Amino acid sequence: MSSFLSSNTIRTIASLVTIAISVTYFLPSSKQQKPKRRKRIPKHTVKKITAGKEAGTYFHGLVNGGNNTCFMNSVLQALAALPLLRKYLLKRIRSGEVDENTVTVALNHLLSKLNEPIVRPNSFLPREIVWALQANAGQLINREQQDAHELFALLSSALSEEEEVSKRPKSLFSLSVVKNSTMRRKLLPLIASPVENNPLRGLTACRISCMRCGHSGPVRHTTFDHISVPLPQISNYSLEQVLRSYTSLEFIDDFNCRNCGLLDTLQVVEERLNELRYDQSGSDNMTKRRDQLESEKRIIKIALTNEMEIEDEILAVPYKKVKTAAIKQTMFARLPSIFAIHFSRTIYVPNAFGGMMIKNPCEVRFPLIVNLASYLSTGYLANMPSELALSSSCSPPFSPALVTVGVAERQLKQEEEKYSLETIGETGRPELNEDDRYYRLNAVIVHVGDHSRGHFITYRRQIKDNGAIVWWRTSDEHMREVSLETVLKEEAYMLFYEKLETLEL
Repeated sequence: MSSFLSSNTIRTIASLVTIAISVTYFLPSSKQQKPKRRKRIPKHTVKKITAGKEAGTYFHGLVNGGNNTCFMNSVLQALAALPLLRKYLLKRIRSGEVDENTVTVALNHLLSKLNEPIVRPNSFLPREIVWALQANAGQLINREQQDAHELFALLSSALSEEEEVSKRPKSLFSLSVVKNSTMRRKLLPLIASPVENNPLRGLTACRISCMRCGHSGPVRHTTFDHISVPLPQISNYSLEQVLRSYTSLEFIDDFNCRNCGLLDTLQVVEERLNELRYDQSGSDNMTKRRDQLESEKRIIKIALTNEMEIEDEILAVPYKKVKTAAIKQTMFARLPSIFAIHFSRTIYVPNAFGGMMIKNPCEVRFPLIVNLASYLSTGYLANMPSELALSSSCSPPFSPALVTVGVAERQLKQEEEKYSLETIGETGRPELNEDDRYYRLNAVIVHVGDHSRGHFITYRRQIKDNGAIVWWRTSDEHMREVSLETVLKEEAYMLFYEKLETLEL
């Protein structure tokens, strides 16, 4: 269930995305059009516009170059709605450890521009981030339409890689070190100065338990920048059910249990030792064979106790690989400041021609405010279903395949009402408890269309200069204000929540 993509997957995604973007922006279109001269607006006209509309009424849209970059525009508009991400990028740049031609710098410039209030609608091409991605990936491309989820993963991975590079010890002969130290009139820094961690990155805790021998492996921690969850094939679902499903026990049919393998191998070694005990020949070869088996018996017992790895080559008796049924549980060991969720809506439908991919239209109900405290690990992960309640404070999960929509809604109604817009507004923003982990919705990416074609749009939260909170529907160059109720009814593809210190809507 881990959502953090491998390095090989990221390289593949980088190749596809950067090729698609590069061709769009830098190859000539089949339809050449004469550039239109922009009419100069007289000063008195601008004054009338400003007088009729409050200054800072609008924000920038993004031009869809070649009619196939909506996936990129939707992600960039969503990221622009995350103040904690902009704060992180700015601190990284001010630390002096970021080069100019990086994704970090380009993304900071772009997000800053997307948040600049303007007096009339306007749009621009995000060329700077395109070039930064191109330089980061180093690949060229095709014209295939890409996916918003993949581009988000690429951007997040690029930010993390640049952060890791900046944390490495610097050489005294590094040009960037000399430049920064000269400008700041400080001694040459050997180690990068600490800055805030990437707000997108959190930590999951995972544990697998064998149902044959009862052995539980060590807790494995993995970093993640978002979670990707497949949706069930039902009419509607809730975010609460999605998170419960993600952190519930998962049954594995074909698990390679190391402990079972060691136990079975130990049994073979002991059987062969018993056979040699009845051999009275006393030959040197027999004695050597017995000593080797006794040595390996001790090694296997140590491995069973200390989780020590045993290489196949050092065993006189081949290590037995045993496939068993197992249980896996994944929870959050550390929540990120920005919690991103991707809903996988791809369904494979077999047919006479081998099969086809279609889009899952399952409606996901999501609240404005969500408390993620129930999905944090308490330091203990369940070994068996009977122990599930010990691993977190959330109630036992239920399978969507076994519960009707009506039953699920009744089970979740009380929990969802606690975080509804009306409840929080009327109670006057209650204080957070020490164990609460409240997050507020800041952006929603929606895919309109079917699996093979469609269009990405974004709903983003924005605070105007006068303090008013509005929601924008952004579709490339087109932007308009919408109500929160409209946003919460959309068919979400990705959700972006930001951590709250107080319950502010």
